[in-house]
Amino acid sequence: QQWFAHLSTLGHVITVMLQKGTTTSRMTLTNCLDQMIAATRSKISELRTDFPGRPIILIGWNTGAAVACQVRN
Repeated sequence: QQWFAHLSTLGHVITVMLQKGTTTSRMTLTNCLDQMIAATRSKISELRTDFPGRPIILIGWNTGAAVACQVRN
């Protein structure tokens, strides 16, 4: 909550959420990571449409940082 409050003073803070379903409890780690990367890339595409020309800064901790590094371009 504190990070969200601090970062929101700098700009829009968007959280990328995964779709939960009945199969998420049986999902492999690889499939979960693939879904996280796909959801993040989808959100980035959406943000580029909504805010053309604006910089997008990806921030994450632990796995979120690894996903941010994977999808950067």
